Amino acid sequence: MVRLWWCMCLIGLSLFSSVAECHTRLISSNPARDQVLGHSPGHLTLTFSAPVESEFSRIELVKEKDQAWQVLKVRVDGKTVHGDLPKLLPGTYVVRWRVLARDGHAQRGQFRFELR
Repeated sequence: MVRLWWCMCLIGLSLFSSVAECHTRLISSNPARDQVLGHSPGHLTLTFSAPVESEFSRIELVKEKDQAWQVLKVRVDGKTVHGDLPKLLPGTYVVRWRVLARDGHAQRGQFRFELR
């Protein structure tokens, strides 16, 4: 009976971890997390592990000292979200993103990069 209970627990845990791994996650970004750039990039690219919905994708940008968030115009191409950047001045920037995966799960995150 104890063995059956442990087997059921292990099966339940493996099913739960399989579901948790299905959520869309950020694979890469350009500029990358903590990247130091020598020039102002013209756009921002976020690549996810699964396709995302265009109407629910959002990227915000702030220069760390200013604290005035700016919403970027974005376009989605399957797993990739592109955001047009204005001309940036030297400083540290925070990118905050939010997407809705096609499986219905919302994901969000943020990272920094620096412009010298």
